[in-house]
Amino acid sequence: VARAALLEPQHTVEVPVQQEALVVGGGAAGMTAALALADQGFPVHLVERDAELGGNLRHVHTPANGRDPQQVLAELVERVRVHPLLTTHLSSEVVETGGFMGSFSSVIEGADGRRTTVEHGAMVRANQRRLPRQIRRAIGRHQRRPVLFVDPPNQPPQCRGLL
Repeated sequence: VARAALLEPQHTVEVPVQQEALVVGGGAAGMTAALALADQGFPVHLVERDAELGGNLRHVHTPANGRDPQQVLAELVERVRVHPLLTTHLSSEVVETGGFMGSFSSVIEGADGRRTTVEHGAMVRANQRRLPRQIRRAIGRHQRRPVLFVDPPNQPPQCRGLL
């Protein structure tokens, strides 16, 4: 305890946070997360492995809560399609990610083999597939991972800030 009096404070460095987000998965959850971020003014890159958005919701045809799931899907897809801050990468997947909390760099590879590098401060994973080991390591180095906090049902989702 006496040695604590001799310790000097750690020097901290402020690092600018990239004000863009990457959302992996173009199903209902991914589109909702992407729209929540984009509606608050953050540019978003939405990556979907399939050739069209919708995920498992494309295969659901039984109405729930009085709403037709295909109509819900069509509305979500249209909102994503026309949103000026949303860039959609279909038939693509994230093949590389590096960086640190608040400043990541990811490589998105399309079906044609073309690669695009995206700089982002946050990543939302909204898919059912296992992430490649290299990406799991990059994300796992950070103890604080929450990026998007979605409010209770029947209330609009709100992003309380990027990492």
